[in-house]
Amino acid sequence: MHKINLTLCLILMTTCILAQNSKKIKGAGNNINAYIGTWVYQSNDTIFKIVFQKGKKISPYGETHGLYGGYYLSVKGEVLENYMG
Repeated sequence: MHKINLTLCLILMTTCILAQNSKKIKGAGNNINAYIGTWVYQSNDTIFKIVFQKGKKISPYGETHGLYGGYYLSVKGEVLENYMG
């Protein structure tokens, strides 16, 4: 029984260590450049804008590259949400 617990613990630790290694995956799924910019949806008196830009977040565990931005929502000329800054 002790060997089974030790083996399971070793497998779990190895899996956790390997899961934290960041690797770049090449392919169509990493094309974030296609989403960079300002996107606007307007319907009658409703305006929704969203802005995406490339960025990176640095944490104790490493760097995370991705899209960051904000959004704006206006209905009937009244600003309901403004997180563009």
